[in-house]
Amino acid sequence: ASLVIAAFVGLGLYVAFLSNATSYLSDDPQACINCHLMTPQYLTWKHSSHREVAHCNDCHVPHSSAASKYFFKAKDGLYHSAIFTLRAEPQVIR
Repeated sequence: ASLVIAAFVGLGLYVAFLSNATSYLSDDPQACINCHLMTPQYLTWKHSSHREVAHCNDCHVPHSSAASKYFFKAKDGLYHSAIFTLRAEPQVIR
C-alpha cells in the first residue's frame, strides 16, 4: 500500500513539475503563455503601454478575497487541464 501511495505522490509531483504548476500561483503574465494559444495576446500586451498599469490577473481573476482568487485559479486550471488533455481547445480565444 505504501508503494502505491509513494508512486501516486511521485507521479503527482512529476506532473506538477512538467506543467509548471507553481507559475499559476503567481500574478506573472508569463504564466498565461504556458498555453500556446495565448502567445499573440501576451506579445500584444507586452509591447503596449497597458503593461505598465495592468497584468492579466487584474482583469481576469476575482479580487474580492485571497480565497476567491485561488479558488478561481484552481477551477480555471482544472478546466484548462481537461481541455488540453482531451485536445478540445478552441482555435479562437473569446
